[in-house]
Amino acid sequence: MRVTIEGFGVLRQQLCAAAPPCSCGERPTSPGVGRAVELQAGATVRDLVRTLALADGLVAMATVNGTVRPLDHPLADRDEVKLIPPVSGG
Repeated sequence: MRVTIEGFGVLRQQLCAAAPPCSCGERPTSPGVGRAVELQAGATVRDLVRTLALADGLVAMATVNGTVRPLDHPLADRDEVKLIPPVSGG
């Protein structure tokens, strides 16, 4: 199955760094927006995070098709997943 992902904050930077170079040899500047990822049927948000090789604790929240979902939420073909890092401030 194929899902589309978008990363925010540091996750966008992580996805850019991990993206393969384009045919021109340069890395895309925003592969965290609308990037398609192939997963096995029955995969969860947590499986997606592992597939993307994101560090533990880097994803605090995910939305699937606009609804906040836990990391153990099962994904379906053509889902749109947004990954959100922990937020801090003062």
